Amino acid sequence: MDLSIVVPSIRADKIQRLYDSIPAAIGDFSYEVIVIGPYKPPFECKYIEDLGSPSRCVQQGVALAEGKFFTWGTDDGIYNPNSLSEAVSLLKTLSHKDGIIMKYTEEGPPSSLTGAHDRYYI
Repeated sequence: MDLSIVVPSIRADKIQRLYDSIPAAIGDFSYEVIVIGPYKPPFECKYIEDLGSPSRCVQQGVALAEGKFFTWGTDDGIYNPNSLSEAVSLLKTLSHKDGIIMKYTEEGPPSSLTGAHDRYYI
């Protein structure tokens, strides 16, 4: 298993869109999805029923993660095409002490950190 993706979820009506974006984002790498929230999603995944905060949900998800690498996403977001595959490819070239933070952006002006709205990592 290459990547574990944890999703704290309280918006049952939004999570399917995130899930549907993963295949184009991950490419040929293997992955698992771990959802933590009050609603079990309609797709195959590991699931923990919880009403906790997103940070607590991520901590719980780590306990179930089997991937060599780990990330998390918001239930109302999507992954850009090739974003996860590029991150995993890069992580495989680095030491295990390194990591990549996947950047979450809202629609609107470009990020003040990168100057580009479409970059997926910092």
